[in-house]
Amino acid sequence: MIGSAFAQGTDVPGDSNGDKIVSADEVAAAEKLAQEGKISADELQEIKHIHEKYPIEITDSANRTVMIYKPINKIVIQNTNGYPPVFILGAQDKIAAVTTTAREVYSWIPGMEDKPTVGGYLELDFEKILSVKPDVILTSKDISDKVGYEDLTVIVLKFSETGKFANEFHWSSVKDI
Repeated sequence: MIGSAFAQGTDVPGDSNGDKIVSADEVAAAEKLAQEGKISADELQEIKHIHEKYPIEITDSANRTVMIYKPINKIVIQNTNGYPPVFILGAQDKIAAVTTTAREVYSWIPGMEDKPTVGGYLELDFEKILSVKPDVILTSKDISDKVGYEDLTVIVLKFSETGKFANEFHWSSVKDI
């Protein structure tokens, strides 16, 4: 059951019952599949990691509780102020696409020219965003209703208000997020 869920690219690897949480029973089932050669050792490690570290709950700048159920591998950042914290954390390789505004502002950053664009800061192209299949969109305001994709996590982090910056930055510094 877990093997087929993993192979189909479900939202959370190892989650066979669709609740986005990998239980101890699901880890045991994955271990059996690994012994049978149906999933790789790397896939098993990922499932174990998710079981041990997730979900992670954060409160974003819109005062919404946001759950993160698996490691974030692909990010789209709408807010131009959101790029420096990602660069500081050394996570620029997780940026799946950029706004045209960010490409202009951060043209000196290696790799920015090679990233696909998803519209301008104020004119996001949601079809393009969905085409790069990000795990998370970092925005300056809640755009959940515009995205239209329930498995995509929208996190509102403005990174522009001095008094809130430390709290906004904290979520992204959580080890292994």
